[in-house]
Amino acid sequence: MSRGRPQRGEGDFYFVGLACFALIAVAFWLFGEVVGVRMLGLVMLGQGAYFVIHRRVPYGVEGKPPAGYLSGWAAVAVGVLGGLIGLALIAWPRAFLVAFG
Repeated sequence: MSRGRPQRGEGDFYFVGLACFALIAVAFWLFGEVVGVRMLGLVMLGQGAYFVIHRRVPYGVEGKPPAGYLSGWAAVAVGVLGGLIGLALIAWPRAFLVAFG
């Protein structure tokens, strides 16, 4: 594993993250807070599904190569937790807006 150079497919996460951020920002701006929170939940649900399918979660400092990876059952647990939070954001957006707004 080469430090400093992204592994195959890791550079794509930047563009996917940027696109998701743009979608969430546009949803908040054009359609309001409730739709924006639901869009955030949808993105979290997708990310959780990705982690469960690939069974690998990078961790470390943003903008630097990953310090390591969670894999196996730990990656599945993180993916399921993220997906559950995403489902909760989709189901109860106003509750999250009250709690964190």
